[in-house]
Amino acid sequence: MRLQLVSEDDELWMTCATVQGLFAPRKDNPEWRRLTLEEGRPAGIVAEYCSRQAQNELQLNNAELRLLGSSNEVIGSYFVSTPVITGRTSSESGLISITGDFLLWDPPPVDAAQIWDQWHTAFPDRPNLWTTLNAAGRHAWLHVTRNHSRWDKRRLDLNSAAQDRVYEIDGSLIVDETSFYIALGEALIGPGGYFGAGLDGLNDCLNDYFSMAPALNITLLNSTNITTLPAVSRILDFLHKKRVNVRVA
Repeated sequence: MRLQLVSEDDELWMTCATVQGLFAPRKDNPEWRRLTLEEGRPAGIVAEYCSRQAQNELQLNNAELRLLGSSNEVIGSYFVSTPVITGRTSSESGLISITGDFLLWDPPPVDAAQIWDQWHTAFPDRPNLWTTLNAAGRHAWLHVTRNHSRWDKRRLDLNSAAQDRVYEIDGSLIVDETSFYIALGEALIGPGGYFGAGLDGLNDCLNDYFSMAPALNITLLNSTNITTLPAVSRILDFLHKKRVNVRVA
């Protein structure tokens, strides 16, 4: 998967063909990653570092790792606190690889690697592609949707006609809290969509929505088993308190 290393001021420091270590947390501190950005073209301060003969460390300011799709569009990103570049190598073709220690904010779970690879090749074109995943896989899918949402240009249709629309969720697919949030995001935004990954995130999404539209209507189909899931019941109670019209069918 191609990615970019950019500064917090959006200065491009490197574009590389792939990265090693992003989904391999350190045992002593899971938020840290030992990364190798492979086969890239450095720029700016990183290019200056790579041109030196000496192999001293390079302390960078806060940065961002941006994951790129097949058309080089940004599909996700991870904020990095003051990464330290500890070495570099060059290939016969002139491409550079750099290695360093990166402290990630909201680092990806291990199972997110396969999902990001799939999204790099092709963004989800239909709903429910996550339903075959196990609990860890669903957690990773929700993580990816949340991470991607910053770059997702899709938004709820807020015109007057859409305010009477009823968004449907297939309750037979809901087996836990995570699957509910995934299904909610897909119902409202579309495949791979995000509309909260916990009550705090859901509250933020609803506040944004109700600042522009007066009503939100959701119907839960095939919902016999939903009421037996305490975590989902808490979400439904929260939706009611937030003036969401939820009908259980």
